[in-house]
Amino acid sequence: MTGRGALALALGLALASPPALAQQDPRLQWRTLETPHFRIHFYQAMEPLARRVAVIAEHTVERLATPLGWRQSQVTQIVLRDSTDDANGSATAIPLNTLQLFVTAPEDLSVLEQYDDWLENLVIHEYAHILHTDHISGVPAIVNAIIGKQWAPNQVQPRFILEGLAVFQESLHTRGGRLRSATWDSYLRADALAGNFQTLDQLTVGPNRWPHGNLWYLYGSYLMRYVVERYGAETLSALSREYGSMAAPWQLNRAIRRVTGATWEEIYEDFQRDTVARYTRQRDALVANVLEEGTALTAQGEYVRNPRFLPDGTLVYESSDGQSVSRLRALDASVFRAPPGALPHPTDLNRLAGPSGFSPWGDDALLVSDSDVYRHLYFYHDLRRWSLARDDDRSLSVTEDDRITEGWRAQQPDVHPDGDHAVFTVNHRGTTRLAEMSLTDRRPSALLNPRPYEQVFAPRYSPDGRTVAFSFWRRGGYRDLWTIDRATRALTQHTHDRALDTSPSYSPDGRWLLWSSDRTGIANIYAMEVATGRVRQVTSTVLGAWQPNVSPDGRTLVYLGYSHRGYDLFRLPFDPARWRDPTVVTEDPFGRDRDRDPHPAEDAAPDFPTRLTAYDPWPTLRPRTWSAELTTDGFGPQLAVRTESADVVGRHAWSARVGVGLVRGDPLVDLGYVYRGARPTLRLRLYRSVDAGGGYRIGSRNPTWAAERLGGESEVSIGFPGRFDTHVLSMTYDAQWVRAFGGLPELAGNIDPSSPAPVFPFEGWLAGLRFTWSWSNAQRFAYSISNQRGVSAFASVRVLDDLIGSSVGGIEASAAVSGYIPMPWGQDRRRHILALHAGAGIGTNDRGERGVFAVGGFPPFSAQNWIDAFRYGVQAGGVALRGYPPYVRGGSQFQLVNAEYRFPIWQTQRGVSTLPIFLQRVSGDVFVDAGNANFGRFDPSAVLVGAGAELLVDIVAGYIIPFSARIGYARGFMAEGDDQVYGLFSSPF
Repeated sequence: MTGRGALALALGLALASPPALAQQDPRLQWRTLETPHFRIHFYQAMEPLARRVAVIAEHTVERLATPLGWRQSQVTQIVLRDSTDDANGSATAIPLNTLQLFVTAPEDLSVLEQYDDWLENLVIHEYAHILHTDHISGVPAIVNAIIGKQWAPNQVQPRFILEGLAVFQESLHTRGGRLRSATWDSYLRADALAGNFQTLDQLTVGPNRWPHGNLWYLYGSYLMRYVVERYGAETLSALSREYGSMAAPWQLNRAIRRVTGATWEEIYEDFQRDTVARYTRQRDALVANVLEEGTALTAQGEYVRNPRFLPDGTLVYESSDGQSVSRLRALDASVFRAPPGALPHPTDLNRLAGPSGFSPWGDDALLVSDSDVYRHLYFYHDLRRWSLARDDDRSLSVTEDDRITEGWRAQQPDVHPDGDHAVFTVNHRGTTRLAEMSLTDRRPSALLNPRPYEQVFAPRYSPDGRTVAFSFWRRGGYRDLWTIDRATRALTQHTHDRALDTSPSYSPDGRWLLWSSDRTGIANIYAMEVATGRVRQVTSTVLGAWQPNVSPDGRTLVYLGYSHRGYDLFRLPFDPARWRDPTVVTEDPFGRDRDRDPHPAEDAAPDFPTRLTAYDPWPTLRPRTWSAELTTDGFGPQLAVRTESADVVGRHAWSARVGVGLVRGDPLVDLGYVYRGARPTLRLRLYRSVDAGGGYRIGSRNPTWAAERLGGESEVSIGFPGRFDTHVLSMTYDAQWVRAFGGLPELAGNIDPSSPAPVFPFEGWLAGLRFTWSWSNAQRFAYSISNQRGVSAFASVRVLDDLIGSSVGGIEASAAVSGYIPMPWGQDRRRHILALHAGAGIGTNDRGERGVFAVGGFPPFSAQNWIDAFRYGVQAGGVALRGYPPYVRGGSQFQLVNAEYRFPIWQTQRGVSTLPIFLQRVSGDVFVDAGNANFGRFDPSAVLVGAGAELLVDIVAGYIIPFSARIGYARGFMAEGDDQVYGLFSSPF
């Protein structure tokens, strides 16, 4: 190797070395707890929690093995994290059985709210996924024995089966779980009574409607319970065994028919008929017993939360309608002085990133809990002060937004009546505490430290400020109503049963403490007279009532209600004379008070051997899977073998690809490595390849030669996420040594002496240093057809110079910006969008090869392009100069501008039974493109212009893989243009 080459590679590695003090989070020192069936990985301060999970997990092995008919084929990895304020988890059986568990407990009013022990529910649910998808036999098991564990038939199923089975198991083996949740029950009841029941084809992939991703869990769990009740307890294990041995995918009806004698269509039809009838009977009984329901204040559906009255009677609430950003909205106090009538129009106050409650703060401010960035790594909830002002027409607006905590994980705040203190909850390592803070010096203090893994929800001051009411989940699965005396810290328990008692609030005079309880099987509002303890039932609804709040004048009760469209606000006169004695409940309607499976006590010591060690990435990092790839090297087909792996906590990842050309026998080696354990992220690549080179010209001949390329790349990148945007910076060094492998071919025959001088291809070092910046605040919402608002920008500069090891010098620079403007028309989930894009670049090098950019249109229609896109899951980019051939012009610079007017056409949301193809939506656009690539100075008269129209068809294949099919007509108006009809898989920019 030459000295220049050694310098190039050495410099690349030096630039890629991460700074010693730039670790991702130096506090994360990972350790591993080994048990007979699990390896539990955690970081410091989480060891007690890891040992608790170990006991739960080992006991879960036997509890699930029999009903699911399978024992894990390998040790299961469990990774514990406390990096988010959201409750969640995930599981995969490929290539390793792995659970990723976030230990935060569910928030107030969550569909996950019903549990005996949150960690137990989480482990059972995710481990059920492992035993279900790890159930592999027959041909798939034989193939996996050769190429590694890559083929898990049960994992390639509709999510209503995958998630429905897991929710059913979490509910079967505890006294909690979503099938014992009144909120969960209300979701399905609302659909059944409104004629909004999902069709089987919709459920197979999942339509774009409320409650969105929860549809699979909701319908799937009730359907799995129905299957077991009708066909027997062993049905699910038999189905897993049958489908897990099938060599051909997607034979859902064949598998279920072999087990039950019926197809999914037949079972689902009976399930729907039974469910609608059951809920109809329940509704009729409620109506006969006299309902007490409010009048709707809003009709947006989707997500509405936390109604709170300001001192002047204005109602403020959290809102997310699936069509725009989450935000706080306000209804003027005059709404409540008028009799119920037409729905009032709310005022939008300020957008939210991830709300978790707010409180009025005097007359002119709000104390808001919202998600924000901490240490450039995590999104935690922090407290903010929003200053309020009114215009001359009394319209409310936010004038200032100040962050007052950082990394506190503070949620559900309430401001003391004196305005000087605030109470809120704080979440850490699966335990939620009650804290109070002086708003003057902003110093927190503990108001209640519950036992480990217990949670406090929704604190609310009494009007005199002496006590705080809250909902308290305690060991054993009790979610009850409590109060605490601020001065003495004395606790008082007001309810004690298996019902969920949530969202307490006081009447303005302090006489009544209101809350929501699901003791009858449907959540309703109850009120307790503080002086006597007498309890009254305020509402009697069909679909549920939560989060009661009384207006400052004591005349109106506002609560959260539900319909098949989602949550909305309802109003009801606050009149104790209309209330009734609570319905007497002798038995919990969901069986939450019955005996349950044996389970370990919260503090139980393990009855199995354990070993605690420092985390070692190698056991999960070694190669486990192998795949073959057939590509081309320019001379003919090339066969390669690929393997890759990553450690289970996500710090290390690597890949290796080794192959050989089948025509010439030229070897290929490509190695990659990524390290994410520090900031910035490090990426390395080394490769050696031989391909058909170009740039060799003698006379009229352009002979092909074997170009050997030996090189490497190193990149460091770092992201700076914000509440509503993100920046990414990266620096890449690449060095490539190019030579004619075996020498340039000798040309037979004489060369015409009058021909131009021969052009020989470049041989030597190409070394470049690239700097890239990107930024985006573009947003797409649940019902958007593309990005709907905001801006995305990108800029890149690459320098080649002998100082960094290059044989040639040069520079390339490019930039692009895209913007999205929602139109004021096209409401009701049919938003039209104006999308704009502009890009430009310039480049040159001292070898005279300046043609580094090109512009052009999409390729003409080709069936092979469609097949390759499905085969490899690859889609074309969304930016082109339509109406012209691909690469119609090239040069040392380019300019390209695109304008598209996009509009929805048809929300199809349909498939065919359980087949793995689903048509989501059809949208269209009309466009104008203008651009050029050229040498020399920019010439406006040389710009190419094209225009046309397109249909974009969004489909889902294989149950989970989204594709956008673009079918268009374009007309190029300049000489090189033509009438162009094209069709390909391509997402819009």
